[in-house]
Amino acid sequence: RAEVSEPQRDVHPALGAVQVAADRVELYAGCRPSLSPLAAEIWLRIGEHHFEAAELDAAIEAYARVVEHPEDRLYAFGLYKLAWSYYRSGRYPEAVERFAEVVQHSDDELRRSGRAGSDLREEAVQYIALTLAYDDWNENGRPDHTEGGAHPLERLEDENLWPQDRPWSPEVYRRVGDVLFEQAHLDEAILAWRLRLTSYPAACDTPDVYLSMVRAHRQLGDEDASLRVLAELVLQVGSDAGWQSRSCPGRAARAEELASNALASMARIRHRRAQRLRERAQLEGSEALLANARTEYDVAIRAYQQYLSSYPVHPEAYDIAYDRADALYWSDRFDEAARAYAEVRDSPIDDR
Repeated sequence: RAEVSEPQRDVHPALGAVQVAADRVELYAGCRPSLSPLAAEIWLRIGEHHFEAAELDAAIEAYARVVEHPEDRLYAFGLYKLAWSYYRSGRYPEAVERFAEVVQHSDDELRRSGRAGSDLREEAVQYIALTLAYDDWNENGRPDHTEGGAHPLERLEDENLWPQDRPWSPEVYRRVGDVLFEQAHLDEAILAWRLRLTSYPAACDTPDVYLSMVRAHRQLGDEDASLRVLAELVLQVGSDAGWQSRSCPGRAARAEELASNALASMARIRHRRAQRLRERAQLEGSEALLANARTEYDVAIRAYQQYLSSYPVHPEAYDIAYDRADALYWSDRFDEAARAYAEVRDSPIDDR
């Protein structure tokens, strides 16, 4: 029946002690298992019993006793189940706090021992994102921000709700964007990803965040916005971005691949747009549309040329060279087109 003191933790302002509401009765107040070496397991089994019966307050009380034993092998699992119980009972700030502790514990153990402290780390990050993206924390059927409460993006940036200064913090921003995207809140997803790029520009997954934004803009039918984001990515690869550093293994090659794909996509989108404008101009006899088509061809041609200058031996360079020649031809730049077609004809890369 030995008393076990609360373990000392590296407490972040967003990871403070959970307060139990005054109207909740502690079922196991003052109770301690007699078999102290098995205390964590006993409390875990009690918690599982209540959890399965949907007696969540009692489950929370039992799981909270498990996490009084950070040295026990069941600590990480108990911490996750405590977080999950808070989540299921609609106590969202406490859920975010405990899921954050799961992630932090796992990463601390990985640094200390070379092995992650929890197999549930990824799920914990996902549930932080799901909780922050959820817009009805008071469960009244109406979005909180329509009644003077916080918007999901405000919660995302609230350092009193979850830690913004941890190595895993950028993951949460990206996951919140992913959740909002999957829920078809495309504008909000783009904003979440933009916040991620602004707050953590050197994080290793920065190129992938750009591509997520491109995909969302395309789903919204905003080709201009998607092209602007692609252009940002290409510029990022040409800069001394932090995510190209040694701390992001393999990212330099990955970034170059993404940039080359982005540049090719940007050129082909403008090329297709030019083709459509030219066809409309011919049908309608519109000189204005034809001038717009030539402008689009010029942008595509410059992008194709930038690709060929940057990636001359890339496997796709042969096709890009042909597309450039085609864009020159349809924009009435015939002398340049002839030379470009000849280069494709004589290319040692391929003979298609």
